[in-house]
Amino acid sequence: MLDYNYLKKNSALQSRKQAGFTLIELMIIIAIIAILVNLAMVSYKDYLVRSKISGGLVLASAAKSAVGEHFANNGIMPQDNSEAGLAPANTITNDYVISVSVGTVPTTGTITITYDMPELDPGDSILLSPDSTAGAIQWTCLSNNMNRMMLPSSCR
Repeated sequence: MLDYNYLKKNSALQSRKQAGFTLIELMIIIAIIAILVNLAMVSYKDYLVRSKISGGLVLASAAKSAVGEHFANNGIMPQDNSEAGLAPANTITNDYVISVSVGTVPTTGTITITYDMPELDPGDSILLSPDSTAGAIQWTCLSNNMNRMMLPSSCR
């Protein structure tokens, strides 16, 4: 026989709405995710540029050692790469640095790292200027016109 309670219970289950997301809700979620991905990509591109620029400072570490050694041995800063015992400036390179040179601008013994990257203006460079007044060499990092946010943290 038919049980009235059984029919009532089953009909209540069938009339209940299905739970889930509407199409509009899903589109809003996708739009939010797209905005977050876009922000992450911009930050990642800046990170890549800064890491390439930092690679130039690593490349210049040998020049810093050579300048320091020349100063320790002779009491004066070298005026160029050959005096510092380095290879010619255009041969000290990597994928993003076109030269590492020792020069006299703004002070004698200054190391200039010149970059060639599409993200930077042509000729953008970082200058490592020595100061030997305290007996030991202290390096000051300068830039001609590079965006401050692109400089490594030691140069800001």
